[in-house]
Amino acid sequence: MQVRSRARVAVLCSSWADGQALRDVVAIEHPEVSVLVANPDFGEALQLPDADIVLLAQRELAANRAALRALEAAPDGLARARTRVVLLCQKDEVREAYDLGRSLAVDDYVQYWPMALDGYRLRMCLLDQVRWLGAERCGRVPL
Repeated sequence: MQVRSRARVAVLCSSWADGQALRDVVAIEHPEVSVLVANPDFGEALQLPDADIVLLAQRELAANRAALRALEAAPDGLARARTRVVLLCQKDEVREAYDLGRSLAVDDYVQYWPMALDGYRLRMCLLDQVRWLGAERCGRVPL
C-alpha cells in the first residue's frame, strides 16, 4: 500500500500571524491546514476538525501543555489512536519537549521558535507522522 502523503493538519497557535506563517510552511506538502487561534478557554480548539496531525504551536510551552490537557480531557477531543501530536518549541524548551515526547504526551517536537526558519525540519517531521499513520492503518506500526 502506498502511504498517503497528504494529511489534514490542525494548527493550534496564539495569533493569526503565527498561524498564517505556519500555514505557508505546512501547506507545501499538506494542503488541508486548519488554523485555530487559542483563547483562554480553548473553546474553538476543542471542536477540532477531523485532523490527522495536530501542531501545538503556541509560543509558550506552558500554554501548549494546557492545550494538550484540555484537548485530551474533552469528550470529543483528540482520538490518539488516529491523531498525531507535534509540539513546536523554543530553543530553551527543547529538553522539556523531549521529556514530553518520552512520556508519550506528544509524538514529536520541532525547535521552531523564535527563528521560525526550520520549515524543512517541520515538513520532514510531518511526513514522518504521515508515514506512521499509514503504517498503523495497514497494521504495521514501526517500532
